[in-house]
Amino acid sequence: MKKGIKYGLVIPGTLLLGFLLLLLLAALLLQTGQVKHKIAKIAEVQVSKSLNGNLSIGKIEGNFFTHLSVKNILLTTEQDTLAQIDEINAEYNLWPLLRNLLDIHTVEIIRPQLFLKQINDSAWNVQQIAKQEQNTTEPASGSPGSLKINLANFRLIDGFIKTATPDTIIPQKVEHLNAKLSGYWSNNQQQAELKQFSFSTQNPDFNLKQIQFALSNNNRVIELKNFSIETELNQLHAEAGFSQEQKTGDAFIESPGLKLSEFSYFLPYLKIPVAPDFKMSADMQENAAVATLELKNQKQKISLQITSENLSEFLSLPEETTLLWSAGLKMEQVYLAGWLGNPELPYVLNGEISASGRGTDPKTAEISLNGQLNDWIYKKAETGELLFDLAMNEGSLDGTIQGNGSFGKFEMNSTIRSLLEQPEFETEITSTNLNLEQLSGIKNLDSDINLTAGIKGEGFDPEKLFASAQINMLHSRIQHLQFDTLSAIADYRGQNLVVDSFLLKTKNALLTANGNYSFDAQSDLQLDARFSDVEEFYAWLPDSSFQASGTIAANLRGRPDSLLLETAVVLDSVGYNDLSVKEMQLHAKGKLTASDTIFETQLVAQKILAGNFLVDSISARAQGSPDSLFLSANAVAGDLSTQIKTGIIPKSSLKISLADWEINSGNQKWKLQQTPVTIEIEDQKYRVTNFRMASISSESEEFISINGLINSTGTQNFQMEIKNLNLEEFGQLLNVEQPVSGTFNTRLNFQGKHDSLIMNTNYLVTDAEINKLRIKNISGELAFANNQLNLKTLVAPNDTGKIEIASAFPLQVDLDSIKLKVPRSDQLSGEINIEKIALDLLKEMEISDDVTGYLNGSINLNGTVQDPVLNGKFDFLNTAYNNYRLRKLGGSMKFDNNLFSANVTAIPQDSGRLEAVAEIPVHYDIDSLKININPKDPITGNIFIDKLPLQILHAVNPSGTLGGFIDGNVGLSGTMESPNPEGNIHLKNALVKMPEYGIDYKDIGFSLNFGRNKVVLNDLLIKTKEGSLAGSGQIDFASDIFKGDISQSEIALKFNRFEPFNHRQFNMEIDGDITLGGKKGEVVYGGNISIPRSEINIPTVLRMFGQTTVPELPKPILVRELEKMQEQADSAGSEIIVAAKSDSIKSDYFDKFKGKLNIRIPRNTWIKNEDMYVEISGDVDLIKSNEYFEIFGVVDVVRGQYSLLGKTFVIDEGSIRFQGGEEMETTMDIKASYLFRNQQRAEQKLSVQISGTAESPEVHFLLDGSSVSEGDALSYILFGKSMDELSIDEQSNIAGAGGKDLAGKAAASILTSQLTSFLGDKLAVDYIEVKSDGGFDNATVVVGKYITNDLFVSYEQRFGETHENDIVKYEVKLEYELFRFLFFQLNNSSRSSGFDVIFKFDVK
Repeated sequence: MKKGIKYGLVIPGTLLLGFLLLLLLAALLLQTGQVKHKIAKIAEVQVSKSLNGNLSIGKIEGNFFTHLSVKNILLTTEQDTLAQIDEINAEYNLWPLLRNLLDIHTVEIIRPQLFLKQINDSAWNVQQIAKQEQNTTEPASGSPGSLKINLANFRLIDGFIKTATPDTIIPQKVEHLNAKLSGYWSNNQQQAELKQFSFSTQNPDFNLKQIQFALSNNNRVIELKNFSIETELNQLHAEAGFSQEQKTGDAFIESPGLKLSEFSYFLPYLKIPVAPDFKMSADMQENAAVATLELKNQKQKISLQITSENLSEFLSLPEETTLLWSAGLKMEQVYLAGWLGNPELPYVLNGEISASGRGTDPKTAEISLNGQLNDWIYKKAETGELLFDLAMNEGSLDGTIQGNGSFGKFEMNSTIRSLLEQPEFETEITSTNLNLEQLSGIKNLDSDINLTAGIKGEGFDPEKLFASAQINMLHSRIQHLQFDTLSAIADYRGQNLVVDSFLLKTKNALLTANGNYSFDAQSDLQLDARFSDVEEFYAWLPDSSFQASGTIAANLRGRPDSLLLETAVVLDSVGYNDLSVKEMQLHAKGKLTASDTIFETQLVAQKILAGNFLVDSISARAQGSPDSLFLSANAVAGDLSTQIKTGIIPKSSLKISLADWEINSGNQKWKLQQTPVTIEIEDQKYRVTNFRMASISSESEEFISINGLINSTGTQNFQMEIKNLNLEEFGQLLNVEQPVSGTFNTRLNFQGKHDSLIMNTNYLVTDAEINKLRIKNISGELAFANNQLNLKTLVAPNDTGKIEIASAFPLQVDLDSIKLKVPRSDQLSGEINIEKIALDLLKEMEISDDVTGYLNGSINLNGTVQDPVLNGKFDFLNTAYNNYRLRKLGGSMKFDNNLFSANVTAIPQDSGRLEAVAEIPVHYDIDSLKININPKDPITGNIFIDKLPLQILHAVNPSGTLGGFIDGNVGLSGTMESPNPEGNIHLKNALVKMPEYGIDYKDIGFSLNFGRNKVVLNDLLIKTKEGSLAGSGQIDFASDIFKGDISQSEIALKFNRFEPFNHRQFNMEIDGDITLGGKKGEVVYGGNISIPRSEINIPTVLRMFGQTTVPELPKPILVRELEKMQEQADSAGSEIIVAAKSDSIKSDYFDKFKGKLNIRIPRNTWIKNEDMYVEISGDVDLIKSNEYFEIFGVVDVVRGQYSLLGKTFVIDEGSIRFQGGEEMETTMDIKASYLFRNQQRAEQKLSVQISGTAESPEVHFLLDGSSVSEGDALSYILFGKSMDELSIDEQSNIAGAGGKDLAGKAAASILTSQLTSFLGDKLAVDYIEVKSDGGFDNATVVVGKYITNDLFVSYEQRFGETHENDIVKYEVKLEYELFRFLFFQLNNSSRSSGFDVIFKFDVK
């Protein structure tokens, strides 16, 4: 027994010990490298069996019981490497497996690399790595067990993913992939905590800084805590939870300043430029659920809320549950342009939109949608409101949309029945002043629409659709088109559009249309339009200068595969810039088929005016197809006519074939000599063949010939020849305004390749005349080779002299781009020589008849293109202007280093010298071939005058006598915009004599000194025969002198018996002084002027200034009365010529100047014309204290006479009083008398008294002190008796019937008036009068003369019949002015002698 027990214990013990020893041996073997290597190889083989690739393990380390490390893992396929891991480390504890717990302390994956390649649109290489094996093993039954897993720390370090895919959204590289997490899993509880997850990508670039969260589930509650995402620009935070037992849950997500631009590469269609604060929350209580979304940016806010009271039930039993839902959207100050990134949507939205419904099946669902946008803003202006209300019920839709605001008003009501089956629809639209641009924000939709429209029909399939529409628009506008009426009635049925009527009426146009267009049958559509102006369409025309009126008629008929289009256009009064067409008619036909298009057009235009060129008519006809076109045209312009026939083939290479071309003008005829002429344009090749246009009317051979090829990428072979071209006839043929005559010959030859072009041209013009300038010949040659252009020209005028031009200019020609390039650093050269060119050519050109002499000169050009150097000189020989000769006139000029310098010397025929030099910076721009002057560049110059005779002015005005010399020296510095002149000019011992103007000045002299901002006048002296004028002054300028901004001035003039003019017909003597000066805004003038003596003969003065007739004086009262008495209605017309005001330089220096100038006229001032002799005196003040001048004072009439109807009225006394005011108010008090003898030969006195103002004079007539009417006064003047004493014939005469007596007396009166005028012109007296009593039986002559200014003597002599004893035959008077109010008069006559003392005073 004991033995049995012993063996019973020993055997199991031995087995157990052996097993433990075996385990210990196995554990020891596992620690050896050989075993670990063998295990790695076994793993490689076993894993590779299930992969379409190979697994390679570099090394296994660790004890297998607590930790394990696998290094250098590589997964490859036949094509490439799929994955590579540097190292995988794991630390764990196996003992908890006894409690069904897998306890892993650490798992590390170090530097994993994954290489992904997209094979097609959906498959990647990693998806094909595992072999597809059919699984025949039955799945294990039973529960999964109660194994629990605890992962304390998982780390992924520095991962890398590289992709190869055509999808640009997927990054090409993912770098720096790092992760850190922990977790726990069991059947009743799961937990996961992500502590770190980050990576960066390239192409596109993105950087995820961090993702972290904590997730837990205990089969009752699921919770997500501390969820956060951080990128370069954004942060997001979230929390969530759900209770499965209570069926409740909530979630919350927020992101401050969400910048979606960071994800624009991944979401290219989601572009929101603003960065709103993002918040989203959700809450679920049993069946009900609520979700809210909020976006907020400053004052802008978008809120969305969605609710459902049975969402949970619907998700559980969707087939048995009808979903109940509602949603609401609210917008506050939402600026669409900012949210959508479209500046063309400048809207700010405010409003609410709500929706609710039952069910999700469109056939049975009930859905309502309504909204209201209040106070929405367009371009910072409040616009109005939009309302909409839509309802869908079991497949039927009803809706209303309304709008009202600054964009106008509109309403649309629509109904659709059986939407998902056979829909029937009806819509009504109305609008009032609707502006679509303000409503939609779309540019170019500016409008003002007043519309009523209705549309109804069935179906939406175009093949089955039936619809009818009616549209009416009144007084509306779309963009710039304003129309009064637009109405249309149309139907669409069975792919056939029927337009019952269409009418569009605007201010200047009317358009109508009707007919039908079918997509599969016969069409017949008619359109008619007429318009009187195109002003309404300027917005769509290239230029607003286009004008036209006319009619358009068009008809389209036929089937879609064979349509015939006919159009007729008739235009009247077409105009475009300087082109006008009186009438134009265009008729066109076109047939459009599936295989081809054939058209035919005919154009007729009448009276085409282009500038000054008038074409009487043009007619053209074209027919063909898009592949070929034949054109024939005729044009007539006066005696010029042309006909052309050509064919055009517009294929890849355009080919034009000229079959005929003829030009006729008068006796000139030009015609193509060789036909057909072909012109081919292909890519960059241009070929002309057989072009030879010749004159068949010329006696000599005259033609233009062109042949050859111009190839911008190949070899050239092009020739042109013009022979014996008559320039005058050719200019007439082309209606050239500037006539040119002569004979022109040239040959042009292009050779060489496109990059080494060779050109040779020679030309000759003989017997040329340009603008009346005759030139014997112009000859030369132009050559281009080796990138250099050479020119040689000889110009030989008719008389003498010649001009030679030669130049060599670097030039690069690129025919490929048709560009010319001038190398900046290349050398250039040129020379112009002018030899003995006669200045008489100025006379031939009608520029000047007064210049004689010759011109010699030369200009030399060298240097580089960028820095040219120019030297030139000129010299005028034997030059004279108006017979005033210049001994020398010449100079030189130079341009170098952007500096232009010149000097000129002039030496007159007598003596003296004038020299001028200047230097001006000039910038030469080779790119634009322009010369620019910078106003800020410094300039220098000098003008030197040495004893220059004043007589040189004879060259300008040969009349008169001039003497004296001018000396001066003026220097110039500063800049062009601010020059600084400094120097002086002196005039000495000068004289000016112009007898025709009464000018006789001598000993003239002055000294003028000026600087940058001042001018000083010294020693001004002008002497006349009896007196002189002296003066001095200074003018200061606030800035440069040339700007004219005067800051202060002081000018003084002294007159001492100065005679500005001394002519027998007009003369004057002035005494006194005048001053002017002060600062700007305080300028004051003053002085006292006395005119001791003057005489002005008005007709002579007017003739001197070119006016041949004296302006007509206002008609006297008597003459006007006489015209009233005449029965004839005819009257003489007169033309009033208003002289245009000349331009003047406005200076604010004199804006507020004031002053007072006294002008005194003692006596002996006479104003004369054929009918008037008046001596005046006076004392007036010219005052300016306001914005206008005023005159105060009195002008007295000392003595005088005025001839009226041949009778002489003696002015006894008179005065004109000036009372100031802006309108120059004056009052008059003038008395004149006429002595005559009545029928009893008794002497009577007819007096006229004029008073009142010049605008409203009052005239009274007196006979011997008694008042008489104007009619009696006229009768006394004409017949010497009153109207009551007139015979019937005399009354008829005075009424205008005529008569010998009246004619005789009128002739006598006119004769005495003319005699007075004649004697006054011939005798050197101050006063003369020839008086007659209306006949030649007796008359009186009176002459008078001022001995001095105060002593006047007169002599009166009567001749003819003197039977009365009391008639004085002669009388001599001597009058002396003691004072202005006291006169002493001596008289002696044939009957008596004596003296008078006369007091004269004014009664106010």
